[in-house]
Amino acid sequence: MAFTNCISHSIILGFPYYGTGLGLRDQLDLHQAMLIVPLIWTAQITASTWWLKRFHFGPLEWLWRRLTYGSLDFKKKTPPDSSAAS
Repeated sequence: MAFTNCISHSIILGFPYYGTGLGLRDQLDLHQAMLIVPLIWTAQITASTWWLKRFHFGPLEWLWRRLTYGSLDFKKKTPPDSSAAS
């Protein structure tokens, strides 16, 4: 999930700062900009936790493995079989 979070963080922060998004690059000072980062971290931690409870890999990790190895399925996590523990 690290690769997915790294790339998504760059994309998310690129939107408000550059001309393709809101263009706030020269309008925010350092203190204002630093308030944005914890919000993004919180959102990413929440989304990552939700995702990793359901899947073994992040979406970009899956794509990377798919392109590298060819035929890796998008493996969903399955709950452990409770009858096998008895």
